[in-house]
Amino acid sequence: SGGGDNGWLDATVSFERTEGFDACRGEPLIGGCFTVEPDRDGYRNVAGSLRGGYRFDRGELGFHWLRSESELEFDGSFQNQSRGVQQVLGASARLRPVESWDLKLGAGRSWDDLDAFLDGDFATRFDTVRDSASWQNDVYLGESHLATLGVDYLRDRVDGTDDFTVDSRDNWGYFGQYQGDFGPQRVTASLRYDDNEQFGGQTTGDAAWGYALTDALRLRVAYGTAFKAPTFNDLYLPYTDLGFGFGYSGNPDLDPETSRSIEVGLSGRHQGLRWAVDLYQTDLEDLISVDASGMISTPINVDEARIRGMEAVAGARVLGWDLDAALTLLDPQNRSPGANQGNLLVRRPEQTLRLDLDRGFGRYRLGASLLGAGRSYDDLANRVRLGGYAVVDLRAEYRFSDRLRIQGRLENLFDERYETVAYFNQPRRAFYLTLRYEP
Repeated sequence: SGGGDNGWLDATVSFERTEGFDACRGEPLIGGCFTVEPDRDGYRNVAGSLRGGYRFDRGELGFHWLRSESELEFDGSFQNQSRGVQQVLGASARLRPVESWDLKLGAGRSWDDLDAFLDGDFATRFDTVRDSASWQNDVYLGESHLATLGVDYLRDRVDGTDDFTVDSRDNWGYFGQYQGDFGPQRVTASLRYDDNEQFGGQTTGDAAWGYALTDALRLRVAYGTAFKAPTFNDLYLPYTDLGFGFGYSGNPDLDPETSRSIEVGLSGRHQGLRWAVDLYQTDLEDLISVDASGMISTPINVDEARIRGMEAVAGARVLGWDLDAALTLLDPQNRSPGANQGNLLVRRPEQTLRLDLDRGFGRYRLGASLLGAGRSYDDLANRVRLGGYAVVDLRAEYRFSDRLRIQGRLENLFDERYETVAYFNQPRRAFYLTLRYEP
């Protein structure tokens, strides 16, 4: 990286290669990848990026570029290798015509190209392209009030070895937002209209109110609606035959997902302790989920779903150690009429806990993390159970100077075996050593 008073340029190059581990413990005619390939499934990635810009009196111009090439091995009877290229190119501008008006412009393109193989022989190709553009105006209405108006545009295209019912679509979005402070109160409200060429128009919005009860205690209430269109991957991912008629594919019959959410939160700081508690409920229609219970694993719509939850975070310094904790409790229910009513939604643990402990000793720094999750289910019928797990990670660092340091990381200290998707293994114990120099 480098630059002067007005211009700057950052460049990054990276390479990663691993022999990997056995990705899947599939069982023919039963589950997983429906095949037995007890081998190491490796991964290779080469990536580079550039980011730069120039500042002037009333604005700033910038650009960014990213390219990543990867090769992945996995288990399957008809495909067991893939090569992918992801690339993003974009530019942005921020202008201030007058003191109370910020004008932001952006445009870009992203590419995602994927070729699949069986033991080196070509099988399928699936490529997507997204063009985007945005125009946003931030108008300052005094010191405590901000109004935002804007338009954004997306165009998605898909191509590959298969024919697609819809291979391109546009989405125009028109949005506005207000943010304002009224003494101890803060109010935000927004409204957005999306005109999707494939799925029609949809209006969404949200409103939030915050109140400082004291200098150290704050209350927040929010309500919002959301709209999520299926991606081309959800709709048209090519059918992959894993053997004996089993496989996975996209679902061209998916409908958009809509939701309504309400949230109440309380946060504070007291004698070195910082904490926050949030309670929320989200009601969803046509939730885009996954059905892995049949011969073909595919995205589906869950007609009605409700997610109730509580998130609590806290942080403090205890005997010189920095302690941070985060707890999530979920009640993710399938509310659709029928045999699955009342079941848990797929792959959503009801309890998740994370603890982080860190401390510096001069040039040294030590730390540890605990991540735990309760059981969940891999199918809508809640017959395939994913057991709970707990993983402990350790880390250490030594600074030779302000610019040079060495870091070590031991992940999954106790070599825990666990799955977040049925039959697909998670990484076992691993050690990383990093030498970092920052000129």
